[in-house]
Amino acid sequence: MDCCDNTALHYAIYNGDIGTAARLLEFKANIEAMNKNKITPLLLALKQNKEKMAEFLISRGANAETCDFLGRNSLMYAVRCGSEHIIKLLLQGDIDTFKKDAFGWTAKRYAIESKSKV
Repeated sequence: MDCCDNTALHYAIYNGDIGTAARLLEFKANIEAMNKNKITPLLLALKQNKEKMAEFLISRGANAETCDFLGRNSLMYAVRCGSEHIIKLLLQGDIDTFKKDAFGWTAKRYAIESKSKV
């Protein structure tokens, strides 16, 4: 880990390198590793608007219910980045749509406030 607790998997996600991410997971990299802001690789992929990477991590069993330091889960991140495909994927997985973050906002509120088309 670096000084911010980012792992090699975080860096592979940030760089959009699915091949390296897959290889790291083969060697038992922690798919749920959190950095100092409690950002997991899945949340980082969504934060960086890397839809294919997020889909890859979900298919590998990443926990969609994990929250960052403000209580935002992957559905909230997917709404914020406008990823209709990932939103559908998360909803098919029975994610909690009523989850509230530290501000009391749900994913629906993020969608309304961002004037998102999704």
